[in-house]
Amino acid sequence: MALFIAIDNEGRSVVVFYGLILSLKNENIEWLFKKVKAAFEIYNLPLPKVIMSDDGKTVTPNIKKYFSTAKNQLCAWHISQNFSKKIQNPKIKFLASRLPYESNMARTNELIQRILDDPSISAKDLKYFKKKLLTVASWSVAFQNEHQNLGINTTSRIESINSKFKRFLNPNCRLLELQYFIDRVNETKKNLLKPTNRRFFFAKQPPKMKMLQEVYSNYIFEPLE
Repeated sequence: MALFIAIDNEGRSVVVFYGLILSLKNENIEWLFKKVKAAFEIYNLPLPKVIMSDDGKTVTPNIKKYFSTAKNQLCAWHISQNFSKKIQNPKIKFLASRLPYESNMARTNELIQRILDDPSISAKDLKYFKKKLLTVASWSVAFQNEHQNLGINTTSRIESINSKFKRFLNPNCRLLELQYFIDRVNETKKNLLKPTNRRFFFAKQPPKMKMLQEVYSNYIFEPLE
């Protein structure tokens, strides 16, 4: 499941779109972004100025294709983790993993040059590091301070929501359960309703739930008295 979240005027994370896809293959990701872009057009919504994502091979090209006016900001944490996994030299690994979080431009450039000039760096590590430097403006916090990103430099907000989904949902959940849980996540993040015996209890039925219930009518609902 792919989630799209936005930040409301009170600084809260809100799930605005979600899609169920089989894999991260380009054909699935492109279908997803095509549908999201269509929703923006149908409801005449202002296009996002900044879209944050991980460094996925299929995500970034589709952001550029369907939201060409938006700045694609890459998650600093994911980039740091990639450096830790891909670079073999312990010293270079340590320095490179710090780089995405450095907020001062002068120190960022100094750190980059220090890594490039280090005689212990291998040809393989150097090649990977130089490749990542081509997109440094997308993942370095020092560059991101110029963008309208509300000071957010990682995808930790969406990872937090993902953790809640993993806690309460499983592959056997019905579509109704998924939709209801998303509504609950948007409503509150403190008192999430945990499913008991695969039943949900609610006093007010959201419009989307009513629409889904017409299709999935075998689901059990018990309204609160």
